[in-house]
Amino acid sequence: MGPQKLDEYSKLFGFPVGMATLADEVGLDVASHVGEDLGMVFGSRFGGGDMNVLKDMVKNGMLGKGSKFWCITYLTMVLLMD
Repeated sequence: MGPQKLDEYSKLFGFPVGMATLADEVGLDVASHVGEDLGMVFGSRFGGGDMNVLKDMVKNGMLGKGSKFWCITYLTMVLLMD
């Protein structure tokens, strides 16, 4: 699922801001760290995603809106590489 769909679904679920947008705003490094901590505390309740995706994005300098690469840029790059 791309970041636009993730934002759409999380807003439909009742969140005021989409999850991809929130991750971009706080920083993907912070989102990755928080995601790991929540996964340890809540286990399967926060399961279903692959934290390695965020970790790989952070390793490649995609840190959110504070950097020049963030979720929407990542989606565009993936689509162009396919």
